[in-house]
Amino acid sequence: MAAPNWTQAQVLAQLDSGMHWRSSTITYAFPSTSSGIYADGEESGFRPLNTSQQSIARLALAVWDEATAASIVPGSVGRSDIEFGYTSTAIGYAHAYYPDVGSVWFNVTEPELVNPIVGEYGFMTYVHEVGHALGLEHMGDYNGAGSWSPSSYQDSAVLSVMSYFGPRGAAAIYSSQVMQADWQAANGNTYSAQTPMLNDVMAIQAIYGASTTTRLDNTVYGFASTVDGATGAIFDFRRNPYPVLTIFDSGGIDTLNLSGWSTPSRIDLHAGAFTSANDMTNNIAIAYNTTVENAVGGGGNDVIVGNDAANALDGGTGNDELQGQGGNDTLTGGAGNDIIDGGTGDDTAVFDGVFALFTVSAAGNVVTLTSAATGTDRVSAVERFRFADGTRTLTDLSPTADITAPLLSGLSPADNSANLSVGTSFVLTFNENVKAGSGSLHIWLTDGSLWRSLAVSDAIQVRFNGTSVTLDPSANLPANGGYYITVDAGAVADAAGNDYAGFSGAGQWNFSTSAADTHAPQVIALTPADEGTGASTRADLVIQFDEPVSAGSGNIVIQKGVTPFATMAVTDTSRVRINGSTVTINPSADFEQGASYNVMLDRSTFKDAAGNAFAGATAANWNFVTASAPQGDDYPLGPETQGQLGSTGSVLRARIDGPSDGDMFRVTLTAGVTYRFDMMTSSGIDPYLVLYGQAPGYELVAFDDDGGPLAKDAQLYYTATEGGVYYLAAFDNTDTYGDYGIAAGMPSDDYLASTATSGKVRTDGVISFGNITAPTDSDMFAATLTGGTQVTFDLRSAGLANPFLRLFDAQGKLLAADDSTGAGNDAQITFDVPATGTYFAAAADYDTGMGAYRLTAVLRNLVPGGSGDDALTGTHGVDTLQGDDGNDRLQGGLGDDIIQGDAGIDIAAYAGAASRFVLQHRSTDWVITDGTGGTGTEGRDLLHGVERVHFADRHLAIDLDGHAGEVARILGAVFGPASVADPTYVGIGLGLADGGMDEAALMQLALDARLGAGYSHAALVDLLYTNLAGVAPTPDVQALYTAALADGTYTPLSLATLAAEHEINLANIGYAALQEQGLVYV
Repeated sequence: MAAPNWTQAQVLAQLDSGMHWRSSTITYAFPSTSSGIYADGEESGFRPLNTSQQSIARLALAVWDEATAASIVPGSVGRSDIEFGYTSTAIGYAHAYYPDVGSVWFNVTEPELVNPIVGEYGFMTYVHEVGHALGLEHMGDYNGAGSWSPSSYQDSAVLSVMSYFGPRGAAAIYSSQVMQADWQAANGNTYSAQTPMLNDVMAIQAIYGASTTTRLDNTVYGFASTVDGATGAIFDFRRNPYPVLTIFDSGGIDTLNLSGWSTPSRIDLHAGAFTSANDMTNNIAIAYNTTVENAVGGGGNDVIVGNDAANALDGGTGNDELQGQGGNDTLTGGAGNDIIDGGTGDDTAVFDGVFALFTVSAAGNVVTLTSAATGTDRVSAVERFRFADGTRTLTDLSPTADITAPLLSGLSPADNSANLSVGTSFVLTFNENVKAGSGSLHIWLTDGSLWRSLAVSDAIQVRFNGTSVTLDPSANLPANGGYYITVDAGAVADAAGNDYAGFSGAGQWNFSTSAADTHAPQVIALTPADEGTGASTRADLVIQFDEPVSAGSGNIVIQKGVTPFATMAVTDTSRVRINGSTVTINPSADFEQGASYNVMLDRSTFKDAAGNAFAGATAANWNFVTASAPQGDDYPLGPETQGQLGSTGSVLRARIDGPSDGDMFRVTLTAGVTYRFDMMTSSGIDPYLVLYGQAPGYELVAFDDDGGPLAKDAQLYYTATEGGVYYLAAFDNTDTYGDYGIAAGMPSDDYLASTATSGKVRTDGVISFGNITAPTDSDMFAATLTGGTQVTFDLRSAGLANPFLRLFDAQGKLLAADDSTGAGNDAQITFDVPATGTYFAAAADYDTGMGAYRLTAVLRNLVPGGSGDDALTGTHGVDTLQGDDGNDRLQGGLGDDIIQGDAGIDIAAYAGAASRFVLQHRSTDWVITDGTGGTGTEGRDLLHGVERVHFADRHLAIDLDGHAGEVARILGAVFGPASVADPTYVGIGLGLADGGMDEAALMQLALDARLGAGYSHAALVDLLYTNLAGVAPTPDVQALYTAALADGTYTPLSLATLAAEHEINLANIGYAALQEQGLVYV
């Protein structure tokens, strides 16, 4: 029997174990003893991870961290969320514990796990087990060894690393019933997933949210990759030539570049689609919520399929097929005989060479272009053709270019029509598609006086649609009058730009209007009917008039008996919809069951085209009774439910009627609007809310158990991506029953999250205050900036948990983002203004927090250096010191400064003693703060590209990734760990390294200084081993290494370098601590 095909909701339900980390920060650690990790029989066989295994574990964590909004960071042993260990007891192949335990265990006897390699099954196991530790279940109800069957077609390692099934050799079990792929490369090896796969990314983001900061810039994946950091080697196909991975990206204009392969590739840029490359199939996926705009093929005969974004597709060499799909695409076939299909949108095909080098033939929208250099290309559905000497349109390339003006083929109403309604629209029909040209259409009285001129640029009164032009004057024509219409020459043109000649004078299009209409609109039907019973509690109210109507003035009032239920202005288009003679009224809240209602309408609430007003209705004209509550269940758990919620926040009372009951409510959402849903109780139930999407899929959107303000209450927020009817389900989480209240509302918003915001921020440090009122809320502030200046934006918490700051240009394009560059957990962006104009700073919470914040902007004083050795001093204000090239000395002085060293060996200088300052090393910079919280005179400085820090009483080397690290490692291995704490030794080494001596020469000099010229192999081994191990080597160990030196396995220099970089040496010298506090030297 074939495995079933699951929906995304079913996949999520399977993968989500229900056990999650509650904090948005998840920590990990590598304990050195079994006491630092949870164990259930594994502890007796415990082995710690070595340095290389820890690196692999960090990489496995990083590929999950990039996908999720949660932050996965190092923690301390015994207090972290996730710990790693190897064991030889109580273990199969590998296993992990769900949150809140999180321990990950590997079998120390399995070679693939002891020496895991990216792309092989051992590394995929690391990724799989981390998935468990984050709360993911297997893709089926199985665990460990056994005779298992796949749960579904989606139970495949192609879609999820949490599956046991998949391609032969790449997963634990092969099954023909699941999604397939060929991950055997041309070298004969079969590769495994190197990242979470498509459904893993979907599931982990459903639990913790999607990252909004992963590669926000314009990123290249593949060849010429720009991905840096821990995962850079995975997404660089020069270093990882056999990729099996999923691409997740938070923003920017991104490119998938497969130009390094000469075998055919099939690239599909759609979100959720797979690409096949380098002799493998379905080996590169794009996450469901990721847009990759561009693609580059290689030397094979490639197929490249775009998406609905504006794609740039480049086939490279070979006979390629490019499909632009939606969007305004740029398509380059390259050398070879290519097939190019632009799809929808305004597309451009690019050719190498001037137009005269090509032979062109065209038939309809299909163009064939041939040149000796690039071959023959067949191009369809492309609007523009770019050559080296200019761009031509499809019309330009047609042998039968359109040079004929459009011809008028019909008028409506016809010429000489009489007794027309004063609200009549007028239609001109042509023999081809037309567009607005330049000019107007004029309506004249028969006496020759002008009544109206309608410019063709007025899209409200003049509408172009295909071959027709519709005139719809904004005012009614006077009744019982005679008229004629004229059209300016050039007011209408065809697609090729040929102008219609127009017509003038009274003889072309004449008509007259009828006598004045004095008949007021009358009601001919009501729904629910007057005196009707059994009306639905979620019914809209519908009025059918005897003629078309429009909104007038006044209110519609609904009463329950004599108690007001809803009052709405007839002009409220969100609740009163008019379509011709039909009016639909949405009360925005459910009627009560078994209750009597009446509807009253003010006089003049509606009017006809002549302005005649509806007489209105009293409480006696429209009465109805709603259906009584069904026995046993107030609201069914299904889309046929009678329950309906408005979005005003009003509470609807309902009841969980039994241990297995659930209630469903319809709720109409507007795209782009954030809503809050609450389920509250004072009874014994534990509210649980689930939001489902629109028909027909009803896909799971969001859920919550205890997110409300009171214990057990449920609350969730959702920003609708599409408008329409959604379904909110209410449950009890403890199999009990009782009463509850449920509501849907829209949180208040002080500032818009768009460039239409009223918020403003000045650049003089004046504070702008705001409040994040929903997890997805974001507030924008406009700032007027001057080109060539530098401005720092500071977002500080005044209750907001984790401030997140973004900067946009006037078009809404993201320019920069930051989470924690500011003090503590605050956010800060320093921006070099490229051009004078309006920019927008957006304040939000990085996770789902809410609360108040303070936003400031300050104009920085720029102090530039040159190409030489500069001595730069800041002012009493906020400075940016830019050292540029050379060995610079930079002293910021008072205020919060940015000290940018750039090339050379640069010094940040401070006037006070070191004890006054607090140093913090972050991933890309250092923060030096004078006094607690930056209250000292020298403020809080950010250091970039600085190697040395000089205080009044101490010098520090902070480039542990450069010369300082080299010196520390060499000193530890050659002179012993204690020498690293000797400022004189360190100073000598730094002087040599900074003066140009490379690491190998410095090591050799250290060996010669320590052992003397002509030292023996035995002396070298004794020295290195004693410094690392703390004891002399045994005779066997010494013999082993001296033999390796004698036979050339090692040279003295390579053995000493190995010792310097060994994890024992790094531990002896406290290398990790040095990276955080610097190396003291004189």
